Amino acid sequence: RQLAVIAAAYAQCGHYNDDTDFFRGVCARAQAQIEAGEAAPQDVALLLRAVAALQHSAPDLAAAATRALVAGNGMLLPMAPSDVSDVLWACAVWGHRDETFIDAAINHLLSAPLDVAAFGGQPAPGADGGGAG
Repeated sequence: RQLAVIAAAYAQCGHYNDDTDFFRGVCARAQAQIEAGEAAPQDVALLLRAVAALQHSAPDLAAAATRALVAGNGMLLPMAPSDVSDVLWACAVWGHRDETFIDAAINHLLSAPLDVAAFGGQPAPGADGGGAG
C-alpha cells in the first residue's frame, strides 16, 4: 500500500523528472509485491494510474499487474469499476495489451451494477423495486 501511495503522491505533484532512479526502484519493489500476491487490487490500480500519469515506462510492471489481477477462473479479483478503468487506462497509455485481462475486465464491468447516483443521475422509475409510483 505504501508504494502505491508514494507513486500517487509523485503523480499528484507532477514530480518525476529528477527522481527517475528512485521511481524505477519503487516500481521494481511494487512489481515484486504484486508477483508475490502481497498487493491488494485497489493498490495495484492506484499504482498503475500514478505510474502512467507520470508517463514512466513500466512494461514489466503492467504485465505483472494484469496477470495478478485475473483469478485462476479467468475472472477479475474483486475490484471497483473505477479501479478496473484505471488499470485499463494505464495499460492503454503504455500500449500494454493483455487479452486475458481485457476479457476479464469487460466481463467484470458488464456484470457490475451501475451506480447512476455516482454520475449525478436518478434511477429510472421502478428501477429501485418500488414500483412506478
